[in-house]
Amino acid sequence: PLCPEFFAIMADVFVVTGDIGPEMYTCDTPDGKGADTESCMRRLARTLCCDLEELGVSTVEELAIAAKESMRERLRKAIELKFEGMNEVFACGIGEFLIEEVCRELGVKCTALSSLYGEYSKLFPAFAMLNLVEYR
Repeated sequence: PLCPEFFAIMADVFVVTGDIGPEMYTCDTPDGKGADTESCMRRLARTLCCDLEELGVSTVEELAIAAKESMRERLRKAIELKFEGMNEVFACGIGEFLIEEVCRELGVKCTALSSLYGEYSKLFPAFAMLNLVEYR
């Protein structure tokens, strides 16, 4: 089981899996250290109350793959639950690649907003939350 502390975030997972580069790690890291692959691996090892040297690179890579698959499964369930009556999913944010992958697997039409708005797509989740809070 994972330690319920703020040791790592999904950006760490996606750097380790190679889905994003360190330059796409756009927020502060949980420990204030680097966004390079080794630093991300160290934070992920911490989620098991271990050091990278103790677990080894391959075990941390397996942990990252398992975390990514867990996120994919959650997305898959959410899309299946919400998709009834809709004909398209719009993906945005840094993790839009993951939404696209899951939609492809489900045979659901998906439009990545980055294909329409470029880098601004990364801002859409925050903008949507602002609107939800303002109009609540």
